[in-house]
Amino acid sequence: MDQSKPVEVTKLGARGDGIADDPDGPLYIPFSVPGDRYRVIKTVPRGDGRLATKAERLSSGSDRTDPPCPHFGNCGGCSLQHVSLPAIADFKRELLADALAKRGFSEIDVAETVSAPPGSRRRARLSCIKTVKGWIVGFNTRGTNRITGIEGCLILRPALTALLPKMAALLQQLPSMGKAGDIQLTEGTSGVEAVLMPEKPKDLTLDERYFLTDWAEETDLARLVWQDRSGADPVVERRPFVIKIKGATLAPPAAAFLQASAEGEAAIVDHVLQAAKQARRVADLFCGCGTISLPLAAAGHSVHAVEIDRSLLAAVQRMGGGNVTIEARDLARNPIAAADLAVYDAVVFDPPRAGAADQAAEIAASAVPTVIAVSCNPATLARDLRILVDGGYRIESATPIDQFTWSAHLEAVAVLRREP
Repeated sequence: MDQSKPVEVTKLGARGDGIADDPDGPLYIPFSVPGDRYRVIKTVPRGDGRLATKAERLSSGSDRTDPPCPHFGNCGGCSLQHVSLPAIADFKRELLADALAKRGFSEIDVAETVSAPPGSRRRARLSCIKTVKGWIVGFNTRGTNRITGIEGCLILRPALTALLPKMAALLQQLPSMGKAGDIQLTEGTSGVEAVLMPEKPKDLTLDERYFLTDWAEETDLARLVWQDRSGADPVVERRPFVIKIKGATLAPPAAAFLQASAEGEAAIVDHVLQAAKQARRVADLFCGCGTISLPLAAAGHSVHAVEIDRSLLAAVQRMGGGNVTIEARDLARNPIAAADLAVYDAVVFDPPRAGAADQAAEIAASAVPTVIAVSCNPATLARDLRILVDGGYRIESATPIDQFTWSAHLEAVAVLRREP
């Protein structure tokens, strides 16, 4: 490329980097916004283009703003704090629209982004490492395996932020943690669950268990869990760890996955409840611990919840009462056949990032009137929607849900109806 010629950023890419057009392909410029003009000094190859590793900003676009966090740029937890919140919402909408367009859905009118505000993140996984000066707890430094230590975080709920300064001292008293690991913090309706995950499997000593019991009391945790490759061990459960949402109560097992924010979770569930309003019998595939199943059951629907993890299913059955039936099944390897879906008025599926192509193919061959797809990956969502539409469904709505403030991650909900 001609390094003497300034370039202008025209859009944000899927990773949150700005993109400028160049004869040699897209030029990715970290921490830039559309309208920025740069003199690019050094680049390295990346994917279909090049990444600017050194660049001088000559002028700024209108959507640039001052990052509010002193760790921004080093900490890899956020990549978009330099972009205004309205511009981020537009970017998330474009991410979903672009993914759909690549699968032939350029005519779909993607809804406005539903955005969770800063400071609403109720779940976070932090990294930790032991050094000669003590433990460092934080997030991976951008583009490296090093850790940026933090004692405050603007994306987290206050209850989680309050625990951050105490984590290094806690780990100092736990030899079984070894030299590195992770910490997962989740705030529920009844309090916080802290999960300690050593890098190498190790059993806690009796003294460490006594210490953790006292620490959980001092910090008013709901539950403290020790998790290694052998499984999750609830060391302390001072009160049941529960989540309340839309008339339902979830009781997730130790260290279970939950949506990143209560606001994002509520938006997902609202869209599902509205789309399935007329359905009496609903299948919830990849149901997890019941984030969607239990609100559906509380609203009076008859729900069949399907999940590979039996501990999650047990939690769903325990809290769902007579409105919920469960099935342990690996839907990736053994999808429910089209003929077996005939008894349902609606199907909800919320798969991992890889999507659910095989299950989507069975749904596409079925006669289910309503399908609701929930996804954390716009690309695989668009692929699965293509399968469904080719099978005779029509996309009624597609809604981006941003619960990952200042990052390029995105949730989405799509509602489809069977064409008459």
